[in-house]
Amino acid sequence: MKAYNQQIFLTEIEETILFMIIYDYPISEIATYIKRSTINVNHIISDNLCRKFSVEPSDTKFLVDKAVSMGYSIVIPDAILKSKLHV
Repeated sequence: MKAYNQQIFLTEIEETILFMIIYDYPISEIATYIKRSTINVNHIISDNLCRKFSVEPSDTKFLVDKAVSMGYSIVIPDAILKSKLHV
C-alpha cells in the first residue's frame, strides 16, 4: 500500500486500477490485466476507490479528476513497472 499527499492508502490492486482508469484503459482490459472479472473491477472502483476518495460511486470522472489533482497520475504503480504493460 502507498500513501500519496493526501494519505489515502491503496492496495496494490486499487493502485493499479486507479492508474489504469486515469489513463483511460477500458474496464475489460483492466480486468484482463489484473486477472479479475469486469464485475470485480467495477466493484473495486465503485465500492473501494470511490469511498476512499469520497466520491459518489457512479462518478468515475470525478474520481479520476480528484486522483489526478492529488498526484496519482504521475506515479506508476510498482505492479505496472514490473510488468510489460505499455502506458
